[in-house]
Amino acid sequence: MTWHVMTPAGARRHLWLTITGPGKPEYGRWKTPLGRDVTNTLARKGPPGVTVEWWFQQNPANPGKTLVDVVWQDGEGLKVYSERLCSLLADQGAELSTFPIDVRYNDGSPIAGYLGVLEETKKPGPVHSMKRGQRTGSVAVSEQVRQSMLDARITGAEFEPFTSAFPGDNGYFD
Repeated sequence: MTWHVMTPAGARRHLWLTITGPGKPEYGRWKTPLGRDVTNTLARKGPPGVTVEWWFQQNPANPGKTLVDVVWQDGEGLKVYSERLCSLLADQGAELSTFPIDVRYNDGSPIAGYLGVLEETKKPGPVHSMKRGQRTGSVAVSEQVRQSMLDARITGAEFEPFTSAFPGDNGYFD
């Protein structure tokens, strides 16, 4: 079976995001008052594990504003997908954990229509982590899911074919 690693295209014209909020240091890792790494906790558990106020803001290093379905962001294993893409993936049988997120342009104005997404990490479903037991910035998708995304004209995604369901286990890292 052919699998594909799906990554955000990250074109300069596209919106890129970064996690921010009150108390985030300019340099170094952002920790909660209890010492938990904010970014890593969001990537592993989602919002329930984070006790600080946070949101996604337009990445100041990239001026792009074009909204796409698969958004590049520097939140490690936490994905930001459009509600449209999440619906399509669910229709394809993907086991995703989604939650509402606050997305803003640099001027503070809101951007609607996006969800935070955590994918399956243990078994090879139609959409799952590319590395068994660990989330990275990319996911593995089945050929059927890739084709459905192409048919639906999902934007902002790039695909690389693999024969392994978990290409990250074989030395491929994103």
